[in-house]
Formats: sequence, structure tokens, C-alpha cells
Amino acid sequence: SHQRHASPIPNKVKMATTSSKEVTDGKHHSLRGIFFIILGSFSFSTMFLLVKVMSQMNTFTLVFYRSIVQIGICLVDLYKKRVNPLGPDCGSVRFYLVLRAGFGAAAVIAWFYGIQNLPLPDAVTLQFTTPPFAAVFAVCLVGEHWKALDMIGAIVCLMGVALIAHPTWLFGNAVAEDAVLVNDGTDSST
Repeated sequence: SHQRHASPIPNKVKMATTSSKEVTDGKHHSLRGIFFIILGSFSFSTMFLLVKVMSQMNTFTLVFYRSIVQIGICLVDLYKKRVNPLGPDCGSVRFYLVLRAGFGAAAVIAWFYGIQNLPLPDAVTLQFTTPPFAAVFAVCLVGEHWKALDMIGAIVCLMGVALIAHPTWLFGNAVAEDAVLVNDGTDSST
């Protein structure tokens, strides 16, 4: 017989979870996951494009409309899973949820402002430096252990982002340099 161990987390604090058996059951779980990855990538790319195109709009207005859509999606999902949108009925957990929401809102505002006012490669570079900096802050603020592999991963991540995004602060303005090379006195209109 299988013996159950008592969970250290009280029932009222447990969040909705999915067991690995539930995830792997079903014929097309891999295809569904790939579909949602593609849909998510397309949705975020579309959102970033719209933020860049609507650069003349106030950043806070764009964040407000994004938040309205996000809240709607989250509330529907939470309702389906029967999870309280305010989190568990514990004071400390709700405090951390509010703190997390404040930092998340500040991050979205800064990200949208960056997309609107920086060259897109620079804004993308700043966004994708988040994971290594989060790891460094976790070491400094929370006392996470930093291993050699973590450091190597952070450095590779930063180098990869820089090589792919080609930020102007690191590589210069390639468009302007290419225009100079093309128009180096060989202009046929004169």
C-alpha cells in the first residue's frame, strides 16, 4: 500500500497545480505545447511591434490597455481553476503578491518606455538581460548559491543577447555606417 505524507503547506495555501501524469496524458500534448509556444511568441512580437508603432502614445496608456487584457485572461483562468485572485488568505503571502505586482508593473512600464524611446535592438538587449541580473540579485538579496555553471550561463546569456540584438551602444549604428559605405562618392545622380 502507498503511504501518503502530510504536506507542510496547509490546504488553504496550496495553489492549483498539475501533476506530471496529467501533463503527459493525452495524445497530442507535445503539439499543443509547441502551438502555445508559437502563439505566445507571435503575440509578444505583435505587442512589441504595436508598442513601437504607437510610440506617440503615452507609455502609461499602453501599459493600462495591456493590463486590462492581461487581467481579463488571468481572471478567466483563475476562475476555471477555482483559485482566489487575491492569493491565499495569509497576510505575508498577499504582501509578497502586492510587492511582486508593483515590481512587475514597474518592469512593464520601463520595458514599454524603452521600446518607444530606444532603438529596438537596444530595448531587446535590455529586456533579455533580465535573467542573469535576476540571478545576481537572488545571490545578493536572498542568499541563493552561485555556482560556476551559473556564472558561465549568465555570461553566455549576455554574450548571446549582445551578438543577436547588435545594440548600437556596443556595435555602433550599422545602418548609418552602411549608408556611408554605399554613398562614398559613387552616387550616379550627379
